[in-house]
Amino acid sequence: SKLPARKHTAELLVVRASFSVGAASLPMSLPEGEVLSVWERHPVEGVAEQPVHFVRKRTENRKEIGAMGLEDSREWHRDHYQQFMGGEPWDRAILIGCKQHYTDLMEHFPSMKHYWEDPEATFGEQLFLDGIDSDSICLGDELQSNYGPLRLKVTCPRLCCFRVDHRYPAIPAVKHTGSPGTVRQWCSSNGRAGFLCRVLHPGTVMAGDRLSVERRPCPQYPLSRLAGIVYGRTPMHVNFTGTDDELLELCGMEEGLCHFEWRSALLHYRDSLQQKRPLHVHESYGVPVSYEEGVKHIEGRWCRREAAALSPDGALMQAEIDFVWRENELMGDTDILDGQPSVFKPRNDHGKFALEIDLGGFPHFPKYAYMTQADEATGLVQLVFSSGDRWFKEPST
Repeated sequence: SKLPARKHTAELLVVRASFSVGAASLPMSLPEGEVLSVWERHPVEGVAEQPVHFVRKRTENRKEIGAMGLEDSREWHRDHYQQFMGGEPWDRAILIGCKQHYTDLMEHFPSMKHYWEDPEATFGEQLFLDGIDSDSICLGDELQSNYGPLRLKVTCPRLCCFRVDHRYPAIPAVKHTGSPGTVRQWCSSNGRAGFLCRVLHPGTVMAGDRLSVERRPCPQYPLSRLAGIVYGRTPMHVNFTGTDDELLELCGMEEGLCHFEWRSALLHYRDSLQQKRPLHVHESYGVPVSYEEGVKHIEGRWCRREAAALSPDGALMQAEIDFVWRENELMGDTDILDGQPSVFKPRNDHGKFALEIDLGGFPHFPKYAYMTQADEATGLVQLVFSSGDRWFKEPST
């Protein structure tokens, strides 16, 4: 069953094969939460499976958080990262639980609400927060402490294992763990079991501290949505319901998405899917450039993408044009557009840089182009024309 629409924040409508990225329901500010309590794990030595799962000890002291997690606490990843996680425990250093999730559990499972009536952290989390939840936190969010240098990065929702159903048996009983009607299945499908973080900068934590989102690179992936499109049907295996574009995007997040149980599982799913059918991927046209930045970048030499030809002597010729300012207009040194002399008029289109191209009047109709940043790392920018043509330029050249 679906949760009521509540506190959905900062989702972007990513319009692929388009010229713009529009914002929908953007919040006035990014969310922040208060640390209600801090919890350590002290397992019974020599026992593979603990008598009661997710038993934690509350600490009132200020505790160090390093790359491997919470000081004086022995979580699962510390003992198993070599065997199960390819020697990379960093993306699961800290598990954060949310007070709102316990409220949601009691509302969804009224016959089982006695499990969660005491305000204790009983899902194995180290930090228990109020003010945020899986609807308001997104993949890649960076959480900064108000007390000191501690900074965490959200790497994935927590995917529940069979121990969750051992701790919280379904009422009425369900035969198989992870089946519909179990806590394991429901929490894995919407991120209500908490979320895992990498430590970007070590620091300390204590009840009363506040963690605020200061950077949000992936607003299109609230944790509740990410959990739903990857493990929405069952926590046992991936059944991806997003787009092929999103599948490839998530598979390519080497630093952003936790490898264990998430990126590795999606890579296997992608490879299996490609054996059945080709992926339907829309080419991205990049991010629109502001008018001010466009004015800086537009002058200079541009190359027309996919417009190369061979000269009579066999050399490769690339169609190019050199823009120079002439008062408030741009002139090109070649007639690259339909062999017509062209005048390029910069336009401020709602704060974004665009060009209107005058081809001399009828029967040649004007053309329009937007400037977009195709690759942030290299600084590659493009002019994307209404006709589908694209020109590109590296700002440094």
